[in-house]
Amino acid sequence: MNSMKRISLILIVLVLGAGYCIADQMILDEGSISAYLITYDSIEARIESADLVVEAVLNGGPVNVLYEEDEFLSGHTMSDIEIIRVLKVDTENSVIKGSVINIYEPYAVVDRGLMKPGKVRIVYEDYTPIQKGSSYILFLSWMDKQSCYGISSLQEGKFNIDATDSLESAIENAKFKKLKDSVLYTYGQ
Repeated sequence: MNSMKRISLILIVLVLGAGYCIADQMILDEGSISAYLITYDSIEARIESADLVVEAVLNGGPVNVLYEEDEFLSGHTMSDIEIIRVLKVDTENSVIKGSVINIYEPYAVVDRGLMKPGKVRIVYEDYTPIQKGSSYILFLSWMDKQSCYGISSLQEGKFNIDATDSLESAIENAKFKKLKDSVLYTYGQ
């Protein structure tokens, strides 16, 4: 009888452990951080402030990068994009149609630890991650510290042009929507 109790206890622990592991992989909550954000009232100002403007698709990644900064956990994501069209050339770096470059995206995915299953995707403001299979107009700025381009001005630096990014479509910010309409009009989508 004693061995039956042990086997039952072991089975219960295994089932609970398996359930926790499955939940840890499947749960993804959202968290948002406020940030100082330079916003734009016109497409001309948006283009002027970017170092590079491209049409691109996600090619690889995303790779989550986490680090401690001033005793707080911080992070970002690195993603490979394939350049479909170069719309504004950066005279400092040669980026051409068909090339693949690694860019900095302003979000990170953080594990909640052992006490609560799942992960939290932490984004800045209304930014939404680039989605595989979707096309975007990206406004990029060179980031010396990371030695790569990054999305400039969060959500005002990434615009889905083929209506396949449901997360971006859900953004209700009127200023963003107006700027997106200008981007679509300017770049013919």
